[in-house]
Amino acid sequence: MRYRPDIEQVIERYQRFYAAEEPGAILVHVFVPPDGTVAYDLRHYGFPDLRENARYIEAYIANRECFLRGRMGVRDDYVPDIFMHHGIGIHSAFVAGQPEFGEDTSWSHPVIRSWDDMDNLSLSEANPWFQVLRQTAEIFAERLGGQAGIATFYHFSPLDMANALRGNQLFLDFSDAPDQVARLLDFCTEAVIWLEERLWPIVGDLHGGAPLWGSWLPGHAVMMSEDVANLCCAADYRRWARPWTQRVIDHFQGAFIHNHSLGLHDQPEIAQLRGLRVLQISEDPRQPRPVDRLPELIAVTGLVPLQISCRPEEVPRAVEMASRGRVILQTYAPDTDAANDIVGYVRAHSAIH
Repeated sequence: MRYRPDIEQVIERYQRFYAAEEPGAILVHVFVPPDGTVAYDLRHYGFPDLRENARYIEAYIANRECFLRGRMGVRDDYVPDIFMHHGIGIHSAFVAGQPEFGEDTSWSHPVIRSWDDMDNLSLSEANPWFQVLRQTAEIFAERLGGQAGIATFYHFSPLDMANALRGNQLFLDFSDAPDQVARLLDFCTEAVIWLEERLWPIVGDLHGGAPLWGSWLPGHAVMMSEDVANLCCAADYRRWARPWTQRVIDHFQGAFIHNHSLGLHDQPEIAQLRGLRVLQISEDPRQPRPVDRLPELIAVTGLVPLQISCRPEEVPRAVEMASRGRVILQTYAPDTDAANDIVGYVRAHSAIH
């Protein structure tokens, strides 16, 4: 692999990490400054026109390669990757709706104003936003196949997609229209599976696994966000999220679940998902930081691999706490030498050398 010549050794460490039955398995990703940048603005492209998408993807790949070049020589456990980035709006637009674009993201507006609107939802390869995603996967595979890992898609979970399509009325619907919510979640489950099954054959596996969020997961694993669940109590996650998320995972070979520190109360419920390979928790403003709650998180999630961030000066403390579980730490450094010093420290204190 061009951007990680030692990829087989990296993956071998992940295999030992997942096989570990005792606490103390710790991996680390260390980010360093990129080798330049290539600017782009999503508002400057005429999506979903495929010629415009191809023009955007050229800039996006060029910018991503600056990041990948900048970290060559870092001997950590990061799997060099590229993933689709058209903002969050496209995550439901391949079903219905028209994303609205900002400089570096997008968003969507609800399309289910009444439950009769459910009849307008469909899964079709003729959808122009699906065609954008398929073309992007094809360009990634052509340009970066064998050079970096290619993620299929960072999917919504069924509940996240239902919220995008219905809006925040969905939370009242939990009690006011439970049968319709279940019907919508059934459709969203089908949609996640439908999209993944069409993109995976294009990008393929990476040495028998999937590159997701900088990590390697064995088999055909799928990535989903459980962001909306973090706005719910644990009982609502158990009732309205986990059963449908589980159906997606069961269809594939495991999952990488992304969510936020706003939902620390949900982690014991999420950790019960069968086939959960990695539970990633991002930091939120004015919320407890996952690294500061790491002992509690390990206590309620057991040996489920956690992926969290910390500052460079926090690495020794984070490693000490992580020794009670299985953890992928993410941090940063000013240059390659400093990054490798961090890697050396973590390896010296991890069961995975």
